[in-house]
Amino acid sequence: MALSSGRKKKKAPYLQPGIREWLKAFLIAFFILIILRFFVFDFKSLSDSSMEKSLLQGDILLINKYNYGTRMPMRIIPQSWVNRFFSTDSLPPVRHLPYWRLPGNQPPDYNDMVYLNIPAPHTIAIDKRTRTIKRIVALPGDVLQMKDAVLFINGKPHDNPPELQFNYLIEFRRNDDVEAFFERYTVKEGTRVKGRNQFVFPFTVKMADSIAAAGDVRRIQKFASATEDDFFSPFGAGARNWTQDNFGPLTIPYREYSVLLNTRTLDEWRYLLIYHERVDIEVKNDSVFVDGKYAESYTFAYDYYFLLGDNRHNTSDSRLWGLVPESHIIGRASSVFLSFDKNAGLLNKFRWKRFFRSLDTPN
Repeated sequence: MALSSGRKKKKAPYLQPGIREWLKAFLIAFFILIILRFFVFDFKSLSDSSMEKSLLQGDILLINKYNYGTRMPMRIIPQSWVNRFFSTDSLPPVRHLPYWRLPGNQPPDYNDMVYLNIPAPHTIAIDKRTRTIKRIVALPGDVLQMKDAVLFINGKPHDNPPELQFNYLIEFRRNDDVEAFFERYTVKEGTRVKGRNQFVFPFTVKMADSIAAAGDVRRIQKFASATEDDFFSPFGAGARNWTQDNFGPLTIPYREYSVLLNTRTLDEWRYLLIYHERVDIEVKNDSVFVDGKYAESYTFAYDYYFLLGDNRHNTSDSRLWGLVPESHIIGRASSVFLSFDKNAGLLNKFRWKRFFRSLDTPN
């Protein structure tokens, strides 16, 4: 006959059925949310003025990832220290996950507002680069040119968004109430130029025409952009005289687009070939070698896009970064989810009219 030790076994911690069901539901919902955030949507809070007035500082945008196809992970582990071994974009190239994305239901198109990684600097992984919102103005295969701030695509004027802004030089009269002008036209940014009565402000063409017609100022005219002396271009020596307002013509390369390579044409394409196509370029005795092999031509591996900010004179975009490869595109900004004015009082902080506003229709 076995003798009892007199000690009771400890019971494992017990959760009531109701708590277990709630915990299970929470974990499932959390897992689904993570999957949706990765494959379907994301959010972007706008903190700069590069897209004013189409978008406003304080807008929280819903980013649609599945339209263009979700971009797959570009590193094995997201920690920055692993980039040293598994980066997708270091020089020279090292082990990495190849770029690919799931099939989408529509390609990038004209005037889409795109959420992307800025294509620079080139010494860090693509998906670790600064993220921003800009508008597509030229697609793969297009020829882009800008003349006096007027954008031409394939020789035809491009349809601009209604809230496109340019800088205007405004000269006030001696007795004009400048502060009242600021309030009347909700001026949020600008700079004073020579003389205390001259300022540069960004306005839409409609607003500028309204100011001129109202006679509120002595003079208003479109302000010339940066000159070639202070405008850096990544498009080679032939682009040294280009400015923000006078740009191109520029051909946008596409996947399987071939270009001749020689000492004259290489300057135009060198930036893309080295930093985005990730090939090694060498010139020997007036001959071009790609990855150590003599090459008379090169066929591009990616589609490229030209993106601009809607606040044309107060933005960094493809005129400064260069063309944007498809590998840098994350998704499409489809709507304003919420919007807050951080400079307004408590009662006016919420921009209710912008809540859940689609970006697929004009303002």
